[in-house]
Amino acid sequence: MTRTSATVCAFLLFLVVLSPGCSMCGAPDLVDAAVESVVEEVSSDPTPSPGTIQGSQEAPEPFLAEMYVVMFRVRDAYKKRILQDGSVWRYTDRRILFNESSKKVEGTIVPRAWWFDGERLAPSEVRALTVAIRDLGIMLLPMEPPPPTGTLIGAHETDWSFSLDGLTNTVVTLQGQPRPEIDRFERLLDVATDNVIQRWRRDRGLEHDPVVPLPAP
Repeated sequence: MTRTSATVCAFLLFLVVLSPGCSMCGAPDLVDAAVESVVEEVSSDPTPSPGTIQGSQEAPEPFLAEMYVVMFRVRDAYKKRILQDGSVWRYTDRRILFNESSKKVEGTIVPRAWWFDGERLAPSEVRALTVAIRDLGIMLLPMEPPPPTGTLIGAHETDWSFSLDGLTNTVVTLQGQPRPEIDRFERLLDVATDNVIQRWRRDRGLEHDPVVPLPAP
């Protein structure tokens, strides 16, 4: 199992345990009460402060790329936004935090909002993603995906948004329907965000893998 898949599996398990319909976490009203007791208010200021944990109801700006996964028939969607300064924000109500006292990673439920946990891409990674957006011609891609070549059952949709040189563009992809330019960008983004995770773990004295350079798009 790769380090990325291991991290994803752990996070998905955490989501299942905290899901309101999960038999391991009690009745839905207990989960709702937990949500209310964790965080009462969410900041309206989307500007991240280094090293702090913040939440905002407003989407943070200025952004470079955003991934919005629309899971059909599922209550919650997933959003991840990379700002032009490299900070990583997620729109979620489930988070994994580091307990400084116990030195352990813990999960919690919070109000649904944009959250910044101090994760940040390195400047070289931001530059590599910016170059990839330009070189792959992503800002010129049409919004709608090509017609499907077969029957798609239960496929999820991912809406990609990009902001560069004063322009914005949204590109829709469907599971099982390749869009080569977006697929290549996503591979770069996966490496960059995994590097963020490894630095996050390294800085907290946790077991981690080496940071790797981004491949060519």
